[in-house]
Amino acid sequence: MVHLAEEQIWSYITGEAKAEEVVHVESHIGKCKECEGLYKECLKAHQELQQLEHEVPSMRFSTNVVEALQDLAVLTLKPLKFPTFRYLLLASSLLVVGCSFYLFFEVDASGSQVLTDFVTRKNLQAIIINLLLVLLGVLGLLGLDRLLRKRFRERLN
Repeated sequence: MVHLAEEQIWSYITGEAKAEEVVHVESHIGKCKECEGLYKECLKAHQELQQLEHEVPSMRFSTNVVEALQDLAVLTLKPLKFPTFRYLLLASSLLVVGCSFYLFFEVDASGSQVLTDFVTRKNLQAIIINLLLVLLGVLGLLGLDRLLRKRFRERLN
């Protein structure tokens, strides 16, 4: 005979067992003395745990914890103090210039730069517009970032 697992008995005692498990546990406990002993032991421990008084922290402790968390939140949420706007503007400009050179020129086997057929045909205008749109998107996101940082600083003060 296969014995019940202690987890099955605990789920039966706490009422978390499904209907099929309840029927199985009850029938097995009626047949098996070892599992009945384990059931009684677990039931006794459960009843003793239910009778214990739960300790509640004092209001002073709770207040101290909340104040400490508020101080910690203020320390960790300070905005960064370096010129990110300038660095990101420089990086986006370099990205646009690099992409432009990559699209406009390619290096052949002799090492000389040749204007690609892709650019010379009809796509030059579309490439320039796309690069400008990407640059405007980056600048718009940077401006939004500055605005949100300014509002965040105002809320902290």
